[in-house]
Amino acid sequence: MKKLMMITITLILTNLNLQSQFSNDDSWSKQSVTLFGDYSLFLGDYGATYDAGLGIGAIYDYRPEKSYSFSGLLEYQSWSDVRNGNKAYPNRNFIDNIKLGAIAKGYFDAPQGFDAYFGLGISYNLIEYVLDTPAEGLNNSFQRFKTSDNSLGIDGVVGVRTGIYDNIKADIMARLGWLGIENSTFIVGFSVGITYELDFISEEY
Repeated sequence: MKKLMMITITLILTNLNLQSQFSNDDSWSKQSVTLFGDYSLFLGDYGATYDAGLGIGAIYDYRPEKSYSFSGLLEYQSWSDVRNGNKAYPNRNFIDNIKLGAIAKGYFDAPQGFDAYFGLGISYNLIEYVLDTPAEGLNNSFQRFKTSDNSLGIDGVVGVRTGIYDNIKADIMARLGWLGIENSTFIVGFSVGITYELDFISEEY
């Protein structure tokens, strides 16, 4: 999985160095949909140390003006071997999260052919904890406990898009987030996605 992610990132970064061959102007869309995969890590004692998590999601962007947009986010995230803050959960542990969010983005000047942005989002998170604890008197056996929680989250994002073909773009986004679970958790991550512009406006320079 990690090798596949690295290959995908290499291909996207290679594309970022190329001027789109399909247009010599900058274009933008009032409405677009992005499908993405992401990779994330909890940060330090304020969050947890654990195996990095993968996720998938979709973003719908409504961009009434070229300089800003409003977005809806649906995302699924999964992490394993969680240690929250200084409190170590026993043995094998997992967190699954369904994130429902909204993001406000601002767009800033970038080289022609690129679309750069930053943003701030808030989310409602549906979290499920899976805790495996050793079964007494049985070797290599575990008892599984599941609990659930709901929490608010905040995400700061920065990203860039570039054309691949007509109104299809590659999107790379970095994220620093806060998740309001026990002890609070800070998360850093990045995503790679494909954006389909439902309608685009071409502006020649």
